[in-house]
Amino acid sequence: PGHPSDNIPACLATAEAEGRSGKDLLLAMVLAYEVQCRLCDAADLRHRGWDHVCYGLVSGALASGKLMRLPREELAQAVNISLNSHLAMRQVRAGELSMWKGFSFANASRNAVFSALLAREGITGPSPVFEGEMGFFNQVSGRFQLDVSSFGGRRGRFKIEETFLKFYPAEYHAQSAIWATLDLRKQLEGAPLKRAAFVRGETH
Repeated sequence: PGHPSDNIPACLATAEAEGRSGKDLLLAMVLAYEVQCRLCDAADLRHRGWDHVCYGLVSGALASGKLMRLPREELAQAVNISLNSHLAMRQVRAGELSMWKGFSFANASRNAVFSALLAREGITGPSPVFEGEMGFFNQVSGRFQLDVSSFGGRRGRFKIEETFLKFYPAEYHAQSAIWATLDLRKQLEGAPLKRAAFVRGETH
């Protein structure tokens, strides 16, 4: 699971700051969707106690770095800084939900953009951030393979084409219930309301 559309604000902010075109913005958004969704497909984080926004640290760093036109080495450093330094626990979506649930990906995006800015200034991050002895594979996700050759635009479809749109701000599986409720409301509009009679504590 994941919310790849949460990458869009980071792309918008970076594109505006860097004076990029609409085409550049769309390319960065597609890149962010591709990276986050491919990572989600490769390894499930939530059953290991980590939040899905951890993958947004990678997608956000690469998308914002692309808009900053960072070279390959600096893009790698942006990911190293972002992923190592800002991992989020799944507790944000467990038990009594706090306000931070809604901030979780926004915070990841902020950290990802900042990591790209640091990389542009020559700051390096822990490496190898995935395969290292104390890296992401061993500490967070478990080992997985990411087949970059299957990414959209090469041999496969873009992941953005496989995502779904929510029409209402609710869980995805609640969308059909909302549609049904709205349809029911239309059916009841104009229908006479019957006043309940209360007799001996019973409703009739």
